[in-house]
Amino acid sequence: YQRRVRELALQPKLQHLSPEKSVELLSRLKAAIPHNMPAGTALEFCWTTPRVLTIAVNGQVVDRLEDGRLCCALFEMYVGSESKTPALKANLIKNFIQLRKQSS
Repeated sequence: YQRRVRELALQPKLQHLSPEKSVELLSRLKAAIPHNMPAGTALEFCWTTPRVLTIAVNGQVVDRLEDGRLCCALFEMYVGSESKTPALKANLIKNFIQLRKQSS
């Protein structure tokens, strides 16, 4: 269910692409994220350049997707003003604040 919600949330943001490229990016994104991640699995989305999204699972890079709007759409979906995952957004903010305090 969550995968389908993510896909539906991202599709409108990829309208600038050809249908083939849009399908390719969404397929690669789905393939990079393990289906039944056990608790404690670290899933990392790193916006490494304005156009590159690096995806890592437990510290291992599994793919790099090149499309700036996909990067923006994915981050907006998780932490934007209309986040599809408010609990995750709150947890990310809490963890970010803790990291900032530790580095001060």
